[in-house]
Amino acid sequence: MGRPLLWLAAAAALAAPLACLGRPGTLAPDPWPTLAEHWNQAPRPAEIERRGGLLTGLQEGIRFEAGVVAQGITRVRVARGEFSRTPSMAVLPQGRPMLEGSEAESEAALREALRNLQFSDSGAWRWFRVLESDESILGLGERPASMHQRGRRAVLWNTDNFSYGADALRLYQSIPFWISLRRGRARGFLIDNTHRLGFDVGERRGDQLEVAAPAGDFDLYQIEGPSVGEVLERFTALTGRPAMPPIWALGYQQSRRSYSSQYAVLRVAQAFREARIPCDAIHMDASALGGARNLEPSGEQFPSFLQMVEELADQGIRLVVGVEPGVARDARFAPYREGAARRFFVKEPGGDEFVGRTASGLSVFPDFTRDDVRAWWGSLHEPLLRMGVAGFCNDRNEPTVHDGFDKTLPEDARHEGFGGGSHAQFHNVYGMLMSAATREGLLKAKPQERPFILSRASYAGGQRVAATWTGENAARWPELARSIAMTLNLGLSGQPFAGPDIGGFHTNMEKGLPPFPDVTPELYARWLEFGALLPIARSNTIQGSMEREPFAFGEPWTSIHRKSIERRYRLLPLLYTLAEEAHRTGAPVARPLLWLYPDDERALQVEDQFFLGNDLMVAPIVESRAESRMVYLPAGTWFRFDPAAPEARAVAIEGGRAYEVPAPFGALPVFARAGAIVPLALARRNSAGALGGPLELEVFEGKGELTLYEDAGDGWQFEQGAFARTRFRSDADGAGQVLFVEARQGTWPIAPREVSVRFRSRVGLRTARYLDDGRAREVRPSSR
Repeated sequence: MGRPLLWLAAAAALAAPLACLGRPGTLAPDPWPTLAEHWNQAPRPAEIERRGGLLTGLQEGIRFEAGVVAQGITRVRVARGEFSRTPSMAVLPQGRPMLEGSEAESEAALREALRNLQFSDSGAWRWFRVLESDESILGLGERPASMHQRGRRAVLWNTDNFSYGADALRLYQSIPFWISLRRGRARGFLIDNTHRLGFDVGERRGDQLEVAAPAGDFDLYQIEGPSVGEVLERFTALTGRPAMPPIWALGYQQSRRSYSSQYAVLRVAQAFREARIPCDAIHMDASALGGARNLEPSGEQFPSFLQMVEELADQGIRLVVGVEPGVARDARFAPYREGAARRFFVKEPGGDEFVGRTASGLSVFPDFTRDDVRAWWGSLHEPLLRMGVAGFCNDRNEPTVHDGFDKTLPEDARHEGFGGGSHAQFHNVYGMLMSAATREGLLKAKPQERPFILSRASYAGGQRVAATWTGENAARWPELARSIAMTLNLGLSGQPFAGPDIGGFHTNMEKGLPPFPDVTPELYARWLEFGALLPIARSNTIQGSMEREPFAFGEPWTSIHRKSIERRYRLLPLLYTLAEEAHRTGAPVARPLLWLYPDDERALQVEDQFFLGNDLMVAPIVESRAESRMVYLPAGTWFRFDPAAPEARAVAIEGGRAYEVPAPFGALPVFARAGAIVPLALARRNSAGALGGPLELEVFEGKGELTLYEDAGDGWQFEQGAFARTRFRSDADGAGQVLFVEARQGTWPIAPREVSVRFRSRVGLRTARYLDDGRAREVRPSSR
């Protein structure tokens, strides 16, 4: 029956070596990597073999190489003995040292890396780097407290950390990439090692960053800026850019754990339409589809699954289905029978299937390191796709094992792909490989459609295969505020399509206890106000909690929530343009103030405001019982502007200071920079028609530009030029404000459409209209 049944019998024998892990099914109290007591300084190379820009050598059993990967990116790899032959999961195949690089640059990078690198006889290593007093450290992926990692520790070991707090050392994702920002200049670092990594960013010693690993190569990429944007562009060129999402995935999505029946799903969809609240997708998690049998709808709960999907489609709503990696160990379940016959599952060291307990009972786990297993897993999604399922949410793919030590597979479990290895080596990429398998299956089954996959667990490079969310947060005000910083930090770590469970997932009610006092209409309303503008906008809550759909609280809340979601749909042309920019350059959709103002010390510290692109700043309420807040406006001229209810008069505000701004419910503080050009669509019941349809342009006094991107919203024709790219420029001349429209680029056909232009200045509002037929023109406001 495998290890889970042996653990109980062998408890006494295992108690001593596993004491640090705690009880089965609980998290280890100290997840820091287990390291050696004695360390040796990595030797400085006495002799270096030089082949163009590639430097290699071996000294005292330590092997090293250094080279230039691409302009602004150097790589240094050091190992005790031979280098690992396992291909990188993060770095694209071209990310190997190139012989034609600069020898001086390679040697400088090698010496910098070796200066404070230590190895133990067991192969563990640790690396130190001096932190300057004015140096900020950002990134490291999904961190619970702040974008700023200085003075904190982090353990990169993908973990099902339910209802995590600000002090959580490890969460669901591991992205060993960080950005150093000092005096406005940025530099990036990626340590490509899939084992458990410990980061001490000046907690123990304020002037020292320490990275520690129990095994694997020391594989460091140093990425030059000088801007944060240039660092991220180079990092995502190295690890891959996110795929272009379908337009519907940028609409509002509704979920809970779980809509447990066909009736429940259709009732929610109907309620959205009756309340006139836009929605593009409803999520059903794995528990609604049988848990570990989650690729087969339950005939009892969903007697007519196909009919349900068709009824949703009639209402303009797509279905997203949750899938977990655990496969029920049940001979009556076809995927288990086939997988077992082909030995597709992760194994015990002795060769038997590893068996662990999931929410649905004893389960086995596909070995996603194998090409054939990934292809098989992808093919299992085809029946649901044929029934009209539009996307998949990969959940509990850290992976979670409810009776496992540290809630996951044992580190000595065996994988067979990529040359083979222990789970300790592949744990952090397990979820990303599951998402890669899902993506390939969707592309094969429906090659004309863009896949949408949402994954809880990931690693560096995971942005290539899936969007993400910030896991099982709690419905509390501190988590509301921190969800902004978490989303921004994921964007700075290469994952631009991210967001929290709006409203908070954990509420206490599922334990039969009174809900947190924070679970109020006020909490949900404030979270939805800004959450509806984050890259992925999805409300979600746990099974057994109160209903928390946007219409569930009654009036006046339904009207307030409608306005929050309509604000997103009005901004879909901008969000889609930013999605294409992320696909093309790796730039985040939601950006911290430091993205644009790295020299501004006050902007550097702001974590509860964010930009959509470069011109629209959002400053939400993040505290209870507040109807105003202090908003920091960097230097320049700003205009308060709400896309959901544009004011007749644009009031100019001079930046360089903070202002107290009123923010009653439904009046989200949004500010446009001088010169901003903001594209708006009509608010509809879903995203259909947001591209290529009637367009409104808000043009703010000053000099600025916008390049609007549109295409079919799905499919791959855009890769052959079937897109529409229109550049707008605004300026002023002797006759006043003018909008220059350049000739449209691309071959995607847009029927002639009316464009309404509102010129906003400190002296008033003036309007214009023109027929957009793709030709260049100048647009001026009509006479007063």
